[in-house]
Amino acid sequence: MIGAILAVVLGLVACFFGSLVGFGGGFISVPILRLSGHLAPQVVAATSLFMVGVNVAVASFALRKKNRINLRMGWAIGVGGIAGGLAGVYMLRFVSSGQFDVLYGLMLLFIAINMLKPAKPSTLSDNEIETDRSRAAGKLELGLMGVLVGFSSTLFGIGAGTVAIPLLLWRYKLPAYVAMPTASFIALIYIWPGVIAQIHEARVDWALAIPLSIGAVLGAYFGAKYSNKLKSPQLTRIFGVICVITFITLSMRHLPMFQPHTTTLASATIQVSKAATK
Repeated sequence: MIGAILAVVLGLVACFFGSLVGFGGGFISVPILRLSGHLAPQVVAATSLFMVGVNVAVASFALRKKNRINLRMGWAIGVGGIAGGLAGVYMLRFVSSGQFDVLYGLMLLFIAINMLKPAKPSTLSDNEIETDRSRAAGKLELGLMGVLVGFSSTLFGIGAGTVAIPLLLWRYKLPAYVAMPTASFIALIYIWPGVIAQIHEARVDWALAIPLSIGAVLGAYFGAKYSNKLKSPQLTRIFGVICVITFITLSMRHLPMFQPHTTTLASATIQVSKAATK
Protein backbone atom coordinates (compact mmCIF):
# COMPACT_ATOMS: atom_id res chain seq x y z
CA MET A 1 0.00 0.00 0.00
CA ILE A 2 2.82 2.41 0.88
CA GLY A 3 4.57 1.60 -2.41
CA ALA A 4 1.36 2.27 -4.36
CA ILE A 5 0.87 5.61 -2.64
CA LEU A 6 4.45 6.61 -3.38
CA ALA A 7 3.92 5.61 -7.03
CA VAL A 8 0.81 7.82 -7.22
CA VAL A 9 2.80 10.71 -5.78
CA LEU A 10 5.64 10.10 -8.23
CA GLY A 11 3.26 10.05 -11.19
CA LEU A 12 1.54 13.23 -9.99
CA VAL A 13 4.77 15.14 -9.39
CA ALA A 14 6.46 13.91 -12.57
CA CYS A 15 3.55 14.75 -14.87
CA PHE A 16 2.76 18.03 -13.11
CA PHE A 17 6.27 19.45 -13.35
CA GLY A 18 6.87 17.77 -16.69
CA SER A 19 3.80 19.53 -18.07
CA LEU A 20 5.14 22.88 -16.90
CA VAL A 21 8.23 22.57 -19.10
CA GLY A 22 6.47 20.74 -21.93
CA PHE A 23 8.37 17.45 -21.75
CA GLY A 24 5.87 15.16 -20.02
CA GLY A 25 6.70 13.17 -16.91
CA GLY A 26 8.94 10.39 -18.21
CA PHE A 27 12.19 12.29 -17.88
CA ILE A 28 11.50 12.57 -14.12
CA SER A 29 10.02 9.13 -13.38
CA VAL A 30 12.62 7.05 -15.25
CA PRO A 31 15.76 8.16 -13.34
CA ILE A 32 13.89 7.99 -10.01
CA LEU A 33 12.78 4.42 -10.70
CA ARG A 34 16.30 3.47 -11.78
CA LEU A 35 17.94 5.09 -8.75
CA SER A 36 15.45 3.96 -6.10
CA GLY A 37 14.72 0.38 -7.13
CA HIS A 38 16.17 -2.71 -8.71
CA LEU A 39 13.97 -2.79 -11.80
CA ALA A 40 15.47 -3.77 -15.13
CA PRO A 41 15.74 -0.89 -17.62
CA GLN A 42 13.29 -2.65 -19.95
CA VAL A 43 10.65 -2.70 -17.19
CA VAL A 44 11.34 0.92 -16.21
CA ALA A 45 11.04 2.12 -19.82
CA ALA A 46 7.84 0.16 -20.52
CA THR A 47 6.14 1.13 -17.25
CA SER A 48 7.06 4.78 -17.62
CA LEU A 49 5.88 4.78 -21.25
CA PHE A 50 2.49 3.47 -20.14
CA MET A 51 2.26 6.35 -17.66
CA VAL A 52 3.22 8.82 -20.39
CA GLY A 53 0.58 7.33 -22.67
CA VAL A 54 -2.10 7.95 -20.06
CA ASN A 55 -0.73 11.46 -19.55
CA VAL A 56 -0.95 12.15 -23.28
CA ALA A 57 -4.51 10.81 -23.43
CA VAL A 58 -5.56 13.22 -20.67
CA ALA A 59 -3.67 16.11 -22.25
CA SER A 60 -5.47 15.50 -25.54
CA PHE A 61 -8.52 17.26 -24.11
CA ALA A 62 -6.44 20.45 -24.03
CA LEU A 63 -5.73 20.24 -27.77
CA ARG A 64 -9.01 21.82 -28.80
CA LYS A 65 -7.24 25.00 -29.99
CA LYS A 66 -6.07 23.44 -33.24
CA ASN A 67 -4.87 26.79 -34.54
CA ARG A 68 -1.86 26.27 -32.23
CA ILE A 69 -1.01 22.82 -33.67
CA ASN A 70 0.97 22.43 -36.88
CA LEU A 71 -1.07 19.51 -38.20
CA ARG A 72 1.02 19.09 -41.36
CA MET A 73 4.23 18.55 -39.39
CA GLY A 74 2.43 16.68 -36.61
CA TRP A 75 1.01 13.99 -38.88
CA ALA A 76 4.28 13.45 -40.78
CA ILE A 77 6.39 13.23 -37.61
CA GLY A 78 3.79 11.13 -35.79
CA VAL A 79 3.59 8.49 -38.53
CA GLY A 80 7.39 8.24 -38.58
CA GLY A 81 7.24 7.94 -34.78
CA ILE A 82 5.24 4.71 -35.04
CA ALA A 83 8.10 3.00 -36.90
CA GLY A 84 10.68 4.48 -34.53
CA GLY A 85 8.69 3.41 -31.48
CA LEU A 86 8.45 -0.21 -32.60
CA ALA A 87 12.20 -0.18 -33.32
CA GLY A 88 12.81 1.13 -29.79
CA VAL A 89 10.80 -1.73 -28.29
CA TYR A 90 12.94 -4.23 -30.19
CA MET A 91 16.27 -2.56 -29.32
CA LEU A 92 15.50 -2.73 -25.59
CA ARG A 93 16.26 -6.47 -25.80
CA PHE A 94 19.95 -5.69 -26.31
CA VAL A 95 20.43 -2.85 -23.79
CA SER A 96 22.09 -3.66 -20.46
CA SER A 97 21.48 -1.74 -17.24
CA GLY A 98 24.77 0.13 -17.53
CA GLN A 99 24.21 1.06 -21.15
CA PHE A 100 20.67 2.23 -20.39
CA ASP A 101 21.81 4.49 -17.55
CA VAL A 102 24.63 6.05 -19.60
CA LEU A 103 22.46 6.58 -22.67
CA TYR A 104 19.66 7.99 -20.57
CA GLY A 105 22.17 10.24 -18.83
CA LEU A 106 23.18 11.65 -22.20
CA MET A 107 19.49 12.23 -22.91
CA LEU A 108 19.26 14.16 -19.64
CA LEU A 109 22.18 16.33 -20.74
CA PHE A 110 20.30 17.02 -23.97
CA ILE A 111 17.29 18.11 -21.90
CA ALA A 112 19.49 20.23 -19.62
CA ILE A 113 21.07 22.05 -22.57
CA ASN A 114 17.60 22.80 -23.92
CA MET A 115 16.40 24.11 -20.56
CA LEU A 116 19.48 26.17 -19.75
CA LYS A 117 19.78 27.71 -23.20
CA PRO A 118 18.26 31.22 -23.33
CA ALA A 119 15.09 31.22 -25.42
CA LYS A 120 14.88 33.68 -28.31
CA PRO A 121 11.61 35.58 -28.68
CA SER A 122 9.48 34.51 -31.63
CA THR A 123 9.02 36.88 -34.55
CA LEU A 124 5.74 35.28 -35.63
CA SER A 125 2.35 36.74 -34.91
CA ASP A 126 -0.02 34.84 -32.62
CA ASN A 127 -2.00 33.30 -35.49
CA GLU A 128 1.00 31.91 -37.43
CA ILE A 129 2.12 28.29 -37.09
CA GLU A 130 4.72 28.07 -39.90
CA THR A 131 8.18 29.53 -40.40
CA ASP A 132 10.30 29.62 -43.53
CA ARG A 133 12.23 26.57 -42.32
CA SER A 134 9.15 24.56 -41.42
CA ARG A 135 7.51 25.29 -44.79
CA ALA A 136 10.62 24.00 -46.56
CA ALA A 137 10.60 20.71 -44.63
CA GLY A 138 9.40 17.79 -46.77
CA LYS A 139 7.52 14.70 -45.66
CA LEU A 140 10.66 12.51 -45.84
CA GLU A 141 12.63 14.83 -43.55
CA LEU A 142 9.77 15.07 -41.08
CA GLY A 143 9.21 11.31 -41.20
CA LEU A 144 12.87 10.65 -40.36
CA MET A 145 12.60 13.12 -37.50
CA GLY A 146 9.59 11.12 -36.32
CA VAL A 147 11.62 7.91 -36.36
CA LEU A 148 14.18 9.57 -34.07
CA VAL A 149 11.48 10.93 -31.74
CA GLY A 150 9.59 7.63 -31.54
CA PHE A 151 12.75 5.54 -31.09
CA SER A 152 14.13 7.62 -28.23
CA SER A 153 10.72 7.96 -26.59
CA THR A 154 10.05 4.21 -26.51
CA LEU A 155 13.63 3.22 -25.70
CA PHE A 156 13.74 5.46 -22.62
CA GLY A 157 10.05 5.62 -21.67
CA ILE A 158 9.74 9.39 -22.14
CA GLY A 159 7.32 11.67 -23.95
CA ALA A 160 7.66 13.07 -27.44
CA GLY A 161 8.35 16.57 -26.18
CA THR A 162 11.78 15.67 -24.81
CA VAL A 163 13.21 15.37 -28.31
CA ALA A 164 10.52 16.90 -30.52
CA ILE A 165 10.25 20.30 -28.80
CA PRO A 166 13.98 21.15 -29.00
CA LEU A 167 14.05 20.11 -32.68
CA LEU A 168 10.92 22.11 -33.49
CA LEU A 169 12.39 25.12 -31.69
CA TRP A 170 15.99 24.94 -32.97
CA ARG A 171 15.69 23.28 -36.35
CA TYR A 172 12.44 24.80 -37.58
CA LYS A 173 12.37 27.98 -35.43
CA LEU A 174 8.76 27.43 -34.37
CA PRO A 175 7.56 29.44 -31.37
CA ALA A 176 6.97 27.58 -28.11
CA TYR A 177 3.20 28.07 -28.31
CA VAL A 178 3.25 25.96 -31.52
CA ALA A 179 6.05 23.52 -30.66
CA MET A 180 4.56 22.30 -27.38
CA PRO A 181 0.99 21.44 -28.53
CA THR A 182 2.38 20.02 -31.79
CA ALA A 183 4.63 17.69 -29.78
CA SER A 184 1.61 16.53 -27.76
CA PHE A 185 -0.28 15.85 -30.99
CA ILE A 186 2.71 13.86 -32.31
CA ALA A 187 2.67 11.73 -29.16
CA LEU A 188 -1.05 11.04 -29.60
CA ILE A 189 -0.29 9.41 -32.95
CA TYR A 190 2.65 7.14 -32.15
CA ILE A 191 2.90 6.48 -28.43
CA TRP A 192 0.14 3.88 -27.94
CA PRO A 193 1.42 1.47 -30.63
CA GLY A 194 4.68 1.47 -28.66
CA VAL A 195 2.82 0.95 -25.39
CA ILE A 196 0.88 -2.00 -26.87
CA ALA A 197 4.14 -3.50 -28.12
CA GLN A 198 5.67 -3.17 -24.64
CA ILE A 199 2.61 -4.86 -23.13
CA HIS A 200 2.99 -7.67 -25.66
CA GLU A 201 6.59 -8.10 -24.50
CA ALA A 202 5.28 -8.41 -20.90
CA ARG A 203 7.55 -5.61 -19.69
CA VAL A 204 4.98 -3.40 -17.96
CA ASP A 205 4.99 -3.68 -14.16
CA TRP A 206 1.27 -3.24 -13.53
CA ALA A 207 1.71 -2.83 -9.78
CA LEU A 208 3.66 0.34 -10.60
CA ALA A 209 1.99 1.35 -13.86
CA ILE A 210 -1.55 1.69 -12.47
CA PRO A 211 -0.74 3.97 -9.48
CA LEU A 212 1.73 5.94 -11.63
CA SER A 213 -1.04 6.49 -14.17
CA ILE A 214 -3.49 7.61 -11.49
CA GLY A 215 -0.97 10.21 -10.41
CA ALA A 216 -0.34 11.10 -14.07
CA VAL A 217 -4.02 11.95 -14.58
CA LEU A 218 -3.96 14.33 -11.63
CA GLY A 219 -0.57 15.77 -12.57
CA ALA A 220 -1.56 16.36 -16.19
CA TYR A 221 -4.78 18.11 -15.13
CA PHE A 222 -3.16 20.48 -12.66
CA GLY A 223 -0.07 20.96 -14.84
CA ALA A 224 -2.20 22.08 -17.78
CA LYS A 225 -4.24 24.32 -15.48
CA TYR A 226 -1.27 26.14 -13.94
CA SER A 227 1.30 25.95 -16.75
CA ASN A 228 0.78 29.55 -17.85
CA LYS A 229 0.98 30.82 -14.28
CA LEU A 230 3.97 28.90 -12.99
CA LYS A 231 6.21 28.51 -16.01
CA SER A 232 9.27 30.77 -15.84
CA PRO A 233 12.94 30.85 -16.90
CA GLN A 234 13.90 30.15 -13.28
CA LEU A 235 11.83 26.95 -13.27
CA THR A 236 13.42 25.60 -16.45
CA ARG A 237 16.90 26.40 -15.11
CA ILE A 238 16.13 24.48 -11.91
CA PHE A 239 15.08 21.44 -13.92
CA GLY A 240 18.15 21.79 -16.10
CA VAL A 241 20.39 21.61 -13.04
CA ILE A 242 18.41 18.61 -11.74
CA CYS A 243 18.96 16.84 -15.07
CA VAL A 244 22.73 17.41 -14.83
CA ILE A 245 22.82 16.09 -11.25
CA THR A 246 20.80 13.02 -12.25
CA PHE A 247 23.13 12.37 -15.18
CA ILE A 248 26.14 12.47 -12.84
CA THR A 249 24.40 10.16 -10.34
CA LEU A 250 23.40 7.59 -12.96
CA SER A 251 26.90 7.61 -14.44
CA MET A 252 28.66 7.30 -11.07
CA ARG A 253 26.70 4.14 -10.29
CA HIS A 254 28.63 2.35 -13.00
CA LEU A 255 32.14 3.65 -12.30
CA PRO A 256 34.56 0.94 -11.06
CA MET A 257 35.27 2.82 -7.81
CA PHE A 258 31.59 2.57 -6.84
CA GLN A 259 31.30 -1.15 -7.61
CA PRO A 260 31.85 -3.85 -4.97
CA HIS A 261 35.36 -5.33 -5.19
CA THR A 262 35.48 -8.83 -6.64
CA THR A 263 37.38 -10.21 -3.64
CA THR A 264 34.76 -8.72 -1.32
CA LEU A 265 32.00 -10.37 -3.31
CA ALA A 266 33.84 -13.69 -3.28
CA SER A 267 34.39 -13.48 0.49
CA ALA A 268 30.71 -12.69 1.07
CA THR A 269 29.70 -15.62 -1.13
CA ILE A 270 31.93 -18.02 0.82
CA GLN A 271 30.53 -16.81 4.15
CA VAL A 272 26.96 -17.25 2.93
CA SER A 273 27.78 -20.74 1.67
CA LYS A 274 29.32 -21.73 5.01
CA ALA A 275 26.32 -20.40 6.91
CA ALA A 276 23.97 -22.36 4.68
CA THR A 277 25.78 -25.64 5.34
CA LYS A 278 25.64 -25.28 9.11
